[in-house]
Amino acid sequence: MKKTILIIGIILCLSFSFVLAEDCVWRKIINSDGLYNTLYEDSGTVYMGMTSKILYSEDDGETFKTYAEKSGISSTYLNKIAGRFVSGYYEGLFKVDNNDKFTKFLDPDPMQTFQMIEYAGSTFYGTDGWGKIVYEQGIDTSSTEGEVAEISGVTKITALGSHDNQIWVAGQDTRLYYTGNPSNGWSKTSRVGSQMTNIGNLNFIGNTVYVTAEKSDGKSVIRYNDIDNLIWSDYPAQIPGATEYADLIITSHGGSYALVRINNDLAKVYKKTVQNTWSEYGTGLDKVITKGKDLLKMSNGQFLVIGNSPVDKNALAKCKPNNAPIVDAGEDITTFVGYEVTLHGTAEDSDGDEITSYDWEQPGAVIVDLVGSDSDTATFTPKKAGTYVFQFYATDDFLKKSKPAEVIVKVVSATKYYVELDSETDHFSWYAGNDYDYGTAYINNGGDMSDFAFKVYAGDEEVINTALDLGGYDIYVTKPKQSFLMKSNEQGIEFDKASVFVRSGNFFNLPGDTITLKITDTDGDIKAEASQFVEKSLTGQWVEFVFDAGAVDAGVDDAGSDDSSDSSSSSSSSSTNKDYPELETLQGEIEEDPYASVSNECTMDSHCDEGEACVDNECVSEETPITLNDDNGCVRPNDCAVNEFCNKGKCDELVCKTGQLIVQHICVDRNNLFGLPYWLVGVIAAIAILVLTGIGLGGYFAFRKHGKEIDVKVKNVKPNKAKPKKTKNK
Repeated sequence: MKKTILIIGIILCLSFSFVLAEDCVWRKIINSDGLYNTLYEDSGTVYMGMTSKILYSEDDGETFKTYAEKSGISSTYLNKIAGRFVSGYYEGLFKVDNNDKFTKFLDPDPMQTFQMIEYAGSTFYGTDGWGKIVYEQGIDTSSTEGEVAEISGVTKITALGSHDNQIWVAGQDTRLYYTGNPSNGWSKTSRVGSQMTNIGNLNFIGNTVYVTAEKSDGKSVIRYNDIDNLIWSDYPAQIPGATEYADLIITSHGGSYALVRINNDLAKVYKKTVQNTWSEYGTGLDKVITKGKDLLKMSNGQFLVIGNSPVDKNALAKCKPNNAPIVDAGEDITTFVGYEVTLHGTAEDSDGDEITSYDWEQPGAVIVDLVGSDSDTATFTPKKAGTYVFQFYATDDFLKKSKPAEVIVKVVSATKYYVELDSETDHFSWYAGNDYDYGTAYINNGGDMSDFAFKVYAGDEEVINTALDLGGYDIYVTKPKQSFLMKSNEQGIEFDKASVFVRSGNFFNLPGDTITLKITDTDGDIKAEASQFVEKSLTGQWVEFVFDAGAVDAGVDDAGSDDSSDSSSSSSSSSTNKDYPELETLQGEIEEDPYASVSNECTMDSHCDEGEACVDNECVSEETPITLNDDNGCVRPNDCAVNEFCNKGKCDELVCKTGQLIVQHICVDRNNLFGLPYWLVGVIAAIAILVLTGIGLGGYFAFRKHGKEIDVKVKNVKPNKAKPKKTKNK
């Protein structure tokens, strides 16, 4: 039982680590016109050989510095032997220290260059690929001339490898040759396969050797063989369409990797899972590398790739986690019923990836018709008062979706009023002021918060005013009249006082004039009125009018606009109306539950207060008598079918947006369940199934084992053959 659970745990860990490893994007770290040739890691430090330089990195390939430099040579091989750094160049093998001292210890003579270099045991081997091999034991030799070895019948060498202190050579005849000392002769394997060429990428796991080979149809495969076996076999998993293997890493625990070209196209990195299937590792390599040269799996499990670049001659790429975009949905909004609301979101990607899609979602109970929900700017016109919640998302070109940014829109009912001015002479005009008293309601002129001409004080009530057309009105002639809106409430509105900015005429010779201010409703009824004498002033002045206390009935007036002012737009989330100019956004805490339905509407009982129930989509007292409209009537959502909702006493079909499903008579997103992402729910379910399976198998085998023992013991019990008791005859 314990072994079963342990195996299940190991499988889950490997599967989870595979999922995490796949979620990375290949990013270009450095690039150069010089050739990048090989990668090597020693004790956490990464080295890279290139034209005239050896570079090194101590931060997992994030940044590189020059380790050593020698002009005119190109490093193709790197290693570290007994603390001494060795670099293989076409011109030979060199001992290298970090103060640019290069000491040759093996010359390619009689060849011109070393195309391949390998180290086995304590001996270095080099070849130009044409049958001969130069080798030298150790690096502290007085002569640079090595021994020369040849393999009978081999005229071309396609790869070198090392295993168990032996040098391995792949010949043009598709056999592998190996020896611990070339002077003692060579052993060989059977042919890798008929009609196969370009044997390369030798890997060894125990006594098994793995190679890549090109078939006659141009496709490349992985083959393997036990050293003492004459038969080569295809690797259990092949990469479909692979035409060239630049590098192959076979591991004993099943996690193998390959740097390949698919159908002679761009380079890709593939990973083999424990299920013997290959899948692409990371995304976006083709944007950095066109043809790969070397693949390095670092000790921390991360990968580096070097190769030709589509822009630069060479580039080094690292597979790094992809960061999701960061989004902002703008400031919260307060507006009125019937006014168009504009939502505007912004997104930034720290990786520099392109933002390819946007999405506005509505997690609240009431869904509005949102225009432009798939763009960064969306609009809607609320038809009812309440609180609306919107979540903004962005996705980059590697399909990484952001966390949501939320904006809350508070929609209130309002009453429309008008302010009117009148005077006995034409020597006063209504003009814009140039000061601002924080805490007072004001008229906003074109977005300039210091430019207004009217202020109203209405006790503790919230005031949201439309902009005034402040061109300067002659009070006597034009009798200026401008509208403003005030939040409706059940108690009504009490006007306290108001202020108007007025200016005297230049030729005004009288000491002043009497000015009257009226506040009227849409029917023309006067709700507040005050008059006073205003003295002449060379500059504009604020004049305060105090009204007699009086309540104004609350309500929403469905009147058309009499305004002549133009609405202005905002760069952030805002509210505008075709009939009225721009609304000023109110700031402050939103007391309503942002995820509840608007006003007193509901779709289930949980949306209502204690003692109330959701009836006909409205919260009513549980004591309220309930009647059904007809046979298809309803009083609660549960009275309807699963795909219906209770709409004004009648069951109507519920139509959800694309990507949503119906749960408890409402639409919810498909990408989560019980508040959890579907992939996490799937993982939890898989774990539960595996654990229950393990328990069942353990119980079954335990019963088989112990049940047989009990059965045997029962069978071995001898029956108690008691003799019958004798009785005396009376």
